[in-house]
Amino acid sequence: MAYYFDALNADVVDPDNPEKPSDRGGLQYTIEGQFSPGIFDLGDGNQGPISFKGNGTGMIKATMITDDGRIYIYKYYVVTMQKIFYPTDPNLTGYHPRSDNIACESGVTTSRGTPNSLRQWNFFQPNNPYTIYSEFGNIFNWGIFVDAGGQITDVDDNFPTVKVYNMPDINHPNKEYYAIYDVKTNEITNNQDYLAKGGLLICTYGT
Repeated sequence: MAYYFDALNADVVDPDNPEKPSDRGGLQYTIEGQFSPGIFDLGDGNQGPISFKGNGTGMIKATMITDDGRIYIYKYYVVTMQKIFYPTDPNLTGYHPRSDNIACESGVTTSRGTPNSLRQWNFFQPNNPYTIYSEFGNIFNWGIFVDAGGQITDVDDNFPTVKVYNMPDINHPNKEYYAIYDVKTNEITNNQDYLAKGGLLICTYGT
C-alpha cells in the first residue's frame, strides 16, 4: 500500500460477510516488526480497526481465537509511502476548474511544508501496481472527503473529478498546467461539463 489517508482503516473481516468486521472478542493485533515507529494505530485494546499515521514499513500480526478454541494467525507486511488528504482550507475546498489559479500549492505552508497537487501519474501509470487507481479504484468511494464529524463534504456525485497538476513538457509546451481527472474512467477528461465544473483537490506533501 503506497498511499494512505485519515479515513483509511484495515481490519480482519468475516470471510462470509466481508462488510462485517470479525468478532472483536477473539481478535488481537500486535506489531511484530515496525521499522518506522508510530506508523500504525491498532485501535482500542489493540483490537482494531487499524489506522495509518505515517510513512514507513512494518509487520502486523492478527491473532484470532474462535469460540471453540481454534487459533488463526495472519501476518501482514505493510508499506505506507505517501499521505494524501482533502484540504480543510476553505479557499481550496470544493470544485476548481483548470484555470482558476487555485491548487494545493495555494495552501498555507506548515511545519511539513507547502502542500502539493497530485499528478496524473499518482493515479495512473502503466505497469505500476502502487498508483491510487491500482490500489483503490474510484478514490471517491473510500472516504477521503469525509470530515472529522463523519460527514461527506463537497462531493457532487455527478462530477467524480479531481484537479491534477499537468506540468508542460518539451513535447507539449503549450498544454494547460492543470487537468481534470475522471476517477471512474481513470483518465484525463475532455468532457465539457466536467471541465466547466472542475475537480476537487487532493493534496500531498512531496510528489
